[in-house]
Amino acid sequence: MSEQPREHPDNYEALFPGRFLKSGLFEGQKITLTIREVYRESLPKDDGTEVKRGILAFKRDTSTPLLDELSQKSLVLNRTNGDCMVGMFGSQPQDWVGHSITLCTEHTYLGREKTLCIRLFGSPDLAKDTPVTIRLPRRKPQTRTMHKTGPSQQQQKAATAKQYSDFIRQMAALGWSEERIENHCREKWNVDPKTLPYDRLVGLATTLQGESQPETQECNR
Repeated sequence: MSEQPREHPDNYEALFPGRFLKSGLFEGQKITLTIREVYRESLPKDDGTEVKRGILAFKRDTSTPLLDELSQKSLVLNRTNGDCMVGMFGSQPQDWVGHSITLCTEHTYLGREKTLCIRLFGSPDLAKDTPVTIRLPRRKPQTRTMHKTGPSQQQQKAATAKQYSDFIRQMAALGWSEERIENHCREKWNVDPKTLPYDRLVGLATTLQGESQPETQECNR
């Protein structure tokens, strides 16, 4: 019986996998995900009681291994992130479905303890940077800026669909069939090339041209 491969996590949070996003899993990166569902669920508290919390679930994104992992987890909303959502997309939670949001991590204080938490950085669906008001109990209102981030998922798909056929024709001239490209990308990077935006297709073309060069030289000998 073959031994199961072992995983070697790079951060402490990865030792305790669960169904919710944790700040330690972000690897210091900003992550953009598209909302699939907004719902409420009873979750246990430290004292053994339960409390209902708002939760965001996301569409799966397989464009990178990190996004594939994080997009299959959900975000438990706190008041700060909830107010940011309202400031960007309005007070009707079901209107948030389909929007993309960019998440980041930052340090904050819980009492006197400094801790790393997940915060909303902004959204690719914003027309411009947008100030939002955070109203926490027993505290003065605070203003945070939600940033307009890179192209939305919808814009990325439109660019990919428009130029993917040109990319395939370009690569076919170098001996790369569409099936070969798809298999290569899935095996090497766990990526479906049809989901990539145009700038990543350009990079992929350069990479595949470099990998096809030794084969071309071999055939010409």
